[in-house]
Amino acid sequence: MSIVGKTAIVGIAVAVALALGGIDALAKGKGNKGNGKASEGVRGKVTAVDNSSITVESKKNGSKKFTIDTNTVYKSASAGKNKQAVKPAVFADVKTGERVIVKSTGDQATKVTIIKGGKKGAGKGKKNK
Repeated sequence: MSIVGKTAIVGIAVAVALALGGIDALAKGKGNKGNGKASEGVRGKVTAVDNSSITVESKKNGSKKFTIDTNTVYKSASAGKNKQAVKPAVFADVKTGERVIVKSTGDQATKVTIIKGGKKGAGKGKKNK
């Protein structure tokens, strides 16, 4: 692959990261907006939803149950080639099987971002056919 091709790929990767609005930073718990409380972030698949909680299974952290309330903020972000801006969402949009990022203070979910689209399982070392 030529230098120009490699440079284009790096540029696209940077644009993708910016287009997702810092989703990786969110998953790592960055940006608690100065409220003095530690933020945590978990990325994974929703395994259970009820009126007061969401349970998320992640490869890194295992299963974790988060309490939700009227202060929990919901967003929806697109993944894959046709990226769109992060959009508002509602609790009813959270379904079992959805990929999400939950930002929390302890077990209290402060923000739930639903990741829509993209190819599941297409991480490092895997080829999409």
